[in-house]
Amino acid sequence: MKQIIAMHGWYSDSNSWKLWKDHFEKKRWNWQNGERGYGKIQPHDPEWEGEGQKDRHSKNVLICHSLGPHLISSKVLNVATDIVLLNSFSRFIPANKEGRALRVALVSMLKHMEEPSRETMLMSFLKKASSPYKFSDIPAGPMQTGMSSEGLKQLKSDLELLISTKQLPIGISKRARVLIINGDKDKIIHSSTKQELLISLNSHLNTPPTIWTIKGEGHFILQAGLREDVRKWLEVV
Repeated sequence: MKQIIAMHGWYSDSNSWKLWKDHFEKKRWNWQNGERGYGKIQPHDPEWEGEGQKDRHSKNVLICHSLGPHLISSKVLNVATDIVLLNSFSRFIPANKEGRALRVALVSMLKHMEEPSRETMLMSFLKKASSPYKFSDIPAGPMQTGMSSEGLKQLKSDLELLISTKQLPIGISKRARVLIINGDKDKIIHSSTKQELLISLNSHLNTPPTIWTIKGEGHFILQAGLREDVRKWLEVV
């Protein structure tokens, strides 16, 4: 069985995977979305079908954006044979002097979550995450659909989680194949944060991760050909 579990990042939702899901299902992959429930889509914590079949022809693939791998259970992570990380991280705040300013900014975002200025702050974040594209170019998410009180609580809780990240999420198998994909115009993830992810994976995995840097792409990578490139990488035995 070839199956995929995908998890979106902070202040996004599973709608962001629509084109990916369509592409992979046409190629006979089973696809499930994880969902945090910030907007109108119900929360969902996916599990592997068949408890993650482990014969040599099986593929249990995680595709995660940004905070995504930290939102997946260790049970699911442990059975993943392949992991694709799109502009992701082990710890979000770099362990250097640049991290201090970032921490101050994130704590300020937390305060805005309780204030009337919340919508302005969230829109500012999305515009920055959308760059170099326009905000209207990225898939519609909770900003467009609106948030419930429960969704807002989850969003704040996940921001606190993001601030507290210090290492790889617990559960990643040392045997997993990992593909890191970074946009070279990403304005959300600091370059030293991406370097820390690489260092963490190199010391944890049996085989070093593969790294792709996509020119001209930001935090949301919209390049159409990437879906096929990722599928071909995954289908290499």
